[in-house]
Amino acid sequence: MKNTFLISFGILFILSCTTTLLENAQSIQLVSLKQKEDLNCTSVGLVYGGSGTGWDSGDDLRNATNEMLNNASLKGANAVHLIESGTNDFAAAVSGEALKCNVFSR
Repeated sequence: MKNTFLISFGILFILSCTTTLLENAQSIQLVSLKQKEDLNCTSVGLVYGGSGTGWDSGDDLRNATNEMLNNASLKGANAVHLIESGTNDFAAAVSGEALKCNVFSR
């Protein structure tokens, strides 16, 4: 019984550290600098994301990226140009420019 509780608690703890994408954020496209220029995109602001579970740098980076895309979605963006991303032993952080591009529809 005690082991079942500990395993269940551990699973819930790990899942609670996951940043899921908002529905509108799922359609946001990552674009290169060339695509940003070619698609005549306009900036709607800078967006950031961070995650510091420390369990796995790949998961931290994915969670940080999801947070950044969620923030872009809240600004009405349909694309993001990634400016910087980085990880260390404890966390990940990403930054980007939220964009409205004419070719992508939301």
